[in-house]
Amino acid sequence: MGSRGSQRESNIWVKKWSDVENPTEPEVHYEYRPTPSKVVIDYFWTPFCFTVCKEVANIREVASEFGDRVELREYRTDDPELFARYGMLHALFINGQKKGWGYEAPKEELRKEIEKALRD
Repeated sequence: MGSRGSQRESNIWVKKWSDVENPTEPEVHYEYRPTPSKVVIDYFWTPFCFTVCKEVANIREVASEFGDRVELREYRTDDPELFARYGMLHALFINGQKKGWGYEAPKEELRKEIEKALRD
């Protein structure tokens, strides 16, 4: 076969290293606890990812713009006890509703979500 326009057959080889069971997702233990007259942001994060570190900076900045109308609760999930307690490494909740964009939370969208929660 010539190299131009030809297709090559591929093989995938798998080596079994042990008899360990497939890992399972940890059970999530999150319960929203409201604070009267405030928007509550519960943010679970770990500093091992640059994107998450940028996101926490965005969340802190935007939350501070709303003063005492927003309560930001941060949960550092690189603490094994905290991870075991809640069962998640990364999550953002605004008034108990999970939020996410597939990338770090953009400031403009955070503002919109907080403003919406303040109206509700």
